Amino acid sequence: LQDNSDGIIFFVSPSEDVVLVRVEITNPRQQNLTFNAGSSTVVRNESFALQDAGIGYVRFSGDWTFEFVGRRAAGDQESFNVTVTVNVGA
Repeated sequence: LQDNSDGIIFFVSPSEDVVLVRVEITNPRQQNLTFNAGSSTVVRNESFALQDAGIGYVRFSGDWTFEFVGRRAAGDQESFNVTVTVNVGA
């Protein structure tokens, strides 16, 4: 990162086509961040960055929680709210 601290970037790869509205992120220090996905269509099995180009998060070891808010891109277009926790090591 610009201040020479260690950074980390995250990507998601959904199991079906979705429209991603936002991702609520909680880092191991319990700081809350919101990534505005801008209602982006994310294609099944494709990687999608959870940060803007050229941007990263300060790397903290521990559990990061991601709450994904969006809807299915096809069929009933049902809304979803899914929470995933990822452990980042030192």
